[in-house]
Amino acid sequence: MASPTPAPSSPTLQEELALAIRHEHTALNQLLSNRLPLCLPPHTSDPFIYAQGLCVVRHLYTGFEYAWETLLSQPPSDDSSIPTPSYLHTLRTPNLSRHLRQSRDVHDLSQQLGPHRTIQLEKLIGATIHFHKSTFTLNLQHPHLILAYAWTLYLAIFNGGRFIRAELEKAGPGFWGGSPDKRDWPLEFFNFAGKEDGNDVEREFKRRFDIAGEELSRQEKDDVVAEAKRIFGVFEAVVRELDRRVVDGEGFGGVVLGGRMALRRVLQSPSVVVGGVLGWVCRGWWMVVGPCLGRRRKISGGRGALGHEVQGEEKA
Repeated sequence: MASPTPAPSSPTLQEELALAIRHEHTALNQLLSNRLPLCLPPHTSDPFIYAQGLCVVRHLYTGFEYAWETLLSQPPSDDSSIPTPSYLHTLRTPNLSRHLRQSRDVHDLSQQLGPHRTIQLEKLIGATIHFHKSTFTLNLQHPHLILAYAWTLYLAIFNGGRFIRAELEKAGPGFWGGSPDKRDWPLEFFNFAGKEDGNDVEREFKRRFDIAGEELSRQEKDDVVAEAKRIFGVFEAVVRELDRRVVDGEGFGGVVLGGRMALRRVLQSPSVVVGGVLGWVCRGWWMVVGPCLGRRRKISGGRGALGHEVQGEEKA
């Protein structure tokens, strides 16, 4: 007598996510491919275009990471409060957070670019802060959506970050501040503490994500998948905002690439300004289909040039 065929196992949440975003990834890939060189020589002589993209993209990371930290810092629940979901503790992975690294990169870039460019970056940050606010509020009110942001944003860095970092490093020490040591360059966003260049952090994050995903209800899993798909639309909104504010003016980027008209001639479609930061999407997502300002200088802490609080962190 033939043995019964075992029932197929249900896909994990990660498998559901990889399948769900394939079309969105393809569309965004087409939008952003081949944009990276435009923030590097010979198209520009300094990292101002890259800095502008980083300043806006970081709103997405700070938005969900601040919400996550806020929820984890809540005191123990009582009869009148809602407990912090256990899956948020499960998912928390050492050396994973990006927002402090991004803050240090922005600080170092502003120091290199000088006071005039720093003012422009501050204006751009303020003008696009709504991306942070909306992301923070959404994740604070719906904690299970943190899994959508974590999976989408972290795996993009894990899988595409090495490629984009290597391309950025080709610009050389003069472009990134003059130090021959790459550890001094403002590219910490793409680096992870430890000896495995993030591979160990990725393995641990994926392991924790699978456990956390099993703690969600079916409706919450569906919400996470839907939000992951929507995040691609959020990236496109970031692109459009940068295109409008930086390319069309408003005082943020008139000097880059020899002036706004020169920039217009180079940019043949929306999204190019942020392409240097988002280029990793093209290669990264398809493959998955904290923390001192003085990381290189002994400083006890304080605030960076743009007023962002900094703390100590293990050196990458």
